[in-house]
Amino acid sequence: MIFRILPILFIFVSCDKVFPPEPNLPPNPYDCDESEKDECGLCNGLGIPQGFCDCSGVLLFDDCGVCGGNNESMDCAGVCEGSAIEDCTGECNGLAQYDQCGICNGDDSSCSDCLGIPNGNAIVDCLGICNGNAIEDCTGECNGLAQYDQCGICNGDDSSCSDCSGVPNGVAYLDSCGECVGGFTGLVENYLMDECGICNGDDSSCSDCSGVPNGVAYLDSCGECVGGFTGLVENYLMDECGICNGDDSSCSDCLGIPNGSAIEDCTGECNGLAQYDQCGICNGDDSSCSDCLGIPNGNAIEDCLGICNGNAIQDCLGVCNGNAIVDCAGECNGSAQYSGGDCIISSTILEDFSNISDWTILLQCGSSGFISNCSVNYGGWETYNNGYIGSCALSDCGSFQYGNRLTKTFNFPSDGKLTFWYKRMYISDYNDLYVLIDGNEVWSDTAYSWTKVEIDVVAGTHSITFQATQTGEILLDHLEYIQLAD
Repeated sequence: MIFRILPILFIFVSCDKVFPPEPNLPPNPYDCDESEKDECGLCNGLGIPQGFCDCSGVLLFDDCGVCGGNNESMDCAGVCEGSAIEDCTGECNGLAQYDQCGICNGDDSSCSDCLGIPNGNAIVDCLGICNGNAIEDCTGECNGLAQYDQCGICNGDDSSCSDCSGVPNGVAYLDSCGECVGGFTGLVENYLMDECGICNGDDSSCSDCSGVPNGVAYLDSCGECVGGFTGLVENYLMDECGICNGDDSSCSDCLGIPNGSAIEDCTGECNGLAQYDQCGICNGDDSSCSDCLGIPNGNAIEDCLGICNGNAIQDCLGVCNGNAIVDCAGECNGSAQYSGGDCIISSTILEDFSNISDWTILLQCGSSGFISNCSVNYGGWETYNNGYIGSCALSDCGSFQYGNRLTKTFNFPSDGKLTFWYKRMYISDYNDLYVLIDGNEVWSDTAYSWTKVEIDVVAGTHSITFQATQTGEILLDHLEYIQLAD
């Protein structure tokens, strides 16, 4: 490879001037007369390098003298541009050839038909005859009559692929109304469907009020069919007051103008100036409803002393600045007062048990009922420490004494409460006290010290019974009725 050094042109540039190239530079190696150039185009050059076939010194000649070749022009015998070739066995200038079946050195038998013709069409039929015409039908029977129908079904009747009109592989089909259409039927899809999409319909299901299928006519506020093809505008029968078939009078003002603003004044004059005063009097001066301070509809009034807007008031007895008030029972200057949430009208001592001679006294002996068999009256309950409730002695029973009763009837003018005090004289498992109203037990308990009891009672006449068990060693005191307001 030959290397050449080419001249380099330097240009010096400063900030304020450009310097020209140095004089006497070498000439361009390609700039000369054609007669002076070598085969590579260089002036007075040496041509293609020795041993190479191109100017760049890269390519070589092959054995047949082809620059850059790879002996492609040499035959299998090594002769350039020779005619020797390899046969199908790979032997150069050999005689082996492919037969008609494509077999190297073959005898054509591998592709010969039953008549011995290579690549022939003759075959043995189902009867074993070469080039015979016997064939199997679709069931496999030799020379049978079975055939495929138009649907590809052996021995079929064409029904498996027929359309709804019976045409094999046809394109007729059932439409939305269940009718067979298209194909060879000559019928269009949904020919039995009305404009409302109803099979065998009469177009009525989607007709507007004017009878037009899928129309846009409608009933207006007056019930008239308008719009669409009717040629009528909405509410054409409505007057300016919004009244169907009206005459505009329902909304006309006093001048007869529909929806006008003219009104009658309080004297009945149209567009008159008369007005109601603050007291509701036409053309009034507000005096008829003014308070004592002259304010219309004001709240100032004269008090019971005659002072305008004063604070003196009458009590429930009518006394100006008096002190009488209505008690909790609703009575003016009454004495009823609240106690424990109840309005108490009065309280009455019914019995102090100092003398119980007016009470019915009964004795119970053993398991028998109560009897009146008391021989001794012991007097006061609270002062006689050994007395028994009912004032009966143990000796009054022929058998074991079981209990005593005191009963008395009282009248109660209104609902209220009964209160009393009691205590047991001795500690005993049997000394319990019971209270009965009209024979029905309403309370029972026991206590060893004086204890107050309160029982509800309703208005009316009732019997009150105190009953003690066993010997009845129980003391009573201060039976009181407290009357409550309704």
